[in-house]
Amino acid sequence: MTTLIDPVCGMHVSESDLRVAGYEEFAFCAEGCRRAFIADPDRYVRAAAGAGEAPAPDHGGHDDHGVR
Repeated sequence: MTTLIDPVCGMHVSESDLRVAGYEEFAFCAEGCRRAFIADPDRYVRAAAGAGEAPAPDHGGHDDHGVR
């Protein structure tokens, strides 16, 4: 199984975790991170490509990777 990095918080996640259609290279540790990505995908795509400032890990509004 492949491990990917959540572009919002930087956590290592399974490729079978939460995904967003059209962005198959990303997976998310929690729904909050997925929602943060959906709200501004260009921010995270640019950072992942090294073309933008990496966002500060904010865990998409969740604490200790438990969805609020």
